[in-house]
Amino acid sequence: DENKNFNAENITYIPYAFTRMTVFQEAPRSLWVHLTKQNTEDASDLCVNMNLYEQSGLLIAQIAGLKLRRVTRSHFVSYDAALSHLYYMEWSPVPFKTLPHQQEIPDLLAITKNPGKAKEILDGLNYQLVERIDDYTNIENSNIIFFYEQGQFHDLFHCCQILFRLRPKRFILVTEHAYAIQDHDQVNPYHTMACSFWKSFRNEYEPNKNYAIDLGSRSRLAKALMYLLNADTHDTQIAIRESLYLPRLKKKQLVSNPDPERLIDGNATYLITGGTGGLAKPLMEYLMRRGARHIAITSRTHYPDDINALIDKAKQNKIDIKHYMVDAGNYQKMEQVIGEIQQSPNPLKGVFHLAGLIQDGLIVNLNDEAMQKVISAKMDGALILHQLTQNIPLKWFVMFSSSASLLGARGQANYAAANGFLDGLAHLRRQQGLPAISINWGPFHTTGMAANLTHTLQHYGFLPLDKDNIDILDVLLPSQLPQISPCPMNWDVYCKHTPKHMELSGLVKAKPLPDQSFLNALRQHSKEESISILSQALREIAADVLALDDSEHISNHHD
Repeated sequence: DENKNFNAENITYIPYAFTRMTVFQEAPRSLWVHLTKQNTEDASDLCVNMNLYEQSGLLIAQIAGLKLRRVTRSHFVSYDAALSHLYYMEWSPVPFKTLPHQQEIPDLLAITKNPGKAKEILDGLNYQLVERIDDYTNIENSNIIFFYEQGQFHDLFHCCQILFRLRPKRFILVTEHAYAIQDHDQVNPYHTMACSFWKSFRNEYEPNKNYAIDLGSRSRLAKALMYLLNADTHDTQIAIRESLYLPRLKKKQLVSNPDPERLIDGNATYLITGGTGGLAKPLMEYLMRRGARHIAITSRTHYPDDINALIDKAKQNKIDIKHYMVDAGNYQKMEQVIGEIQQSPNPLKGVFHLAGLIQDGLIVNLNDEAMQKVISAKMDGALILHQLTQNIPLKWFVMFSSSASLLGARGQANYAAANGFLDGLAHLRRQQGLPAISINWGPFHTTGMAANLTHTLQHYGFLPLDKDNIDILDVLLPSQLPQISPCPMNWDVYCKHTPKHMELSGLVKAKPLPDQSFLNALRQHSKEESISILSQALREIAADVLALDDSEHISNHHD
């Protein structure tokens, strides 16, 4: 009877220990296994003695006391690797001792739609108002400062395009409340969008001539300019509140969720915009695993075969997935969709905004259409969802953003800007007492908008996520964070290909600078030893310049 129960059990076990293994000969391609169950002290454990035989019956190996433990799906954390690569931007006050003494600030060429406001912010600094930067032809020694206002994004875009040709000495972007430096800061998502665009511009344009300053209420620019332009620092971004603040990308420690099923209500509806994109299917599968019975998806086109198959499979399990062929950026259509959901017995309880578009190109080569299409695909849908759900008691308002808005991305300034708006909106909603999280996903390995770029991204240090990593929502949803970035990365490789911005200084291994002691050390060795040491040093420098992961790739041959 005991053996009958043992053979009939439909339970998953994983091995974790054994007493002894004896191998008599090499294993053939096929073999027979005989198991003898042993008694165990723990009811969740299984212990067996295992004999392995070849086809003729010859014993080839024995494992005594093989112990296995009963497990369920909840024991397996598919997102474990991603959990150790969670990042957020921390703003820290500038230490008083690093603030420079009073120094001269160079004359500025100020681009602004509000001269009176600019005069107040500049507060006695020498500047000249500029209406059209393209009217100037000789500004190599000029310091351009752009005062950004909501609705001025295309002016900023065109200005940056022109700067590639005019090559001024410095460019300084000034925004207001782009970031939640303090709890009471009222974030303006349009300014967050401008800052994310600037990060990509900084990566495409000369980074040491490119600055961004975020203002708070009644801020003045003098101290921030003095710090950025004169202090012994490599920072290019700063925020002004009651003090000066600098951004640093930091790791965030979160623990796995032991009870993820409680995140989803089987009697509610969950809405996914961009419901036929590469990340939509893994998200729907995740929601269903967590107990969702009613899912609504929207897309501009009819759903593909894999989504159709998922809908059919869900129907067999009595799960309703309803597709609406509407543009998430169409207010009237989305109002109808949400109204229909609210009139059903299963009201809306969660929103997942996945809609988006990629149209890559360097800033200097982008046109207005390529810029606006990508921004609208993300921004318009997010705004509409924000407006239409104000009075709906949502539990989740989730926006799928990108690491591009945190880091800046060469050739993706439009995409970085669009996702930056989502980041700002998440902070704004949280300040309004509404649920929101913006998830700055790193690229996914085989799906989503970055699928075709996987190999290139790996070369640049990104460690692409697997679609199963979507389960990290178990941890992110209840985290109460307005913004978080699951982005596995080899930062040393990343910084070989990208300007080494100070925001990443805590994540990159510090390399000692060469000094006189190196030359003195060489003199203490023989000629042959000195040549070997110098050769290795040169190989390491060459590997760094060529963005190679290992100096061993550089030949050690010399004449």
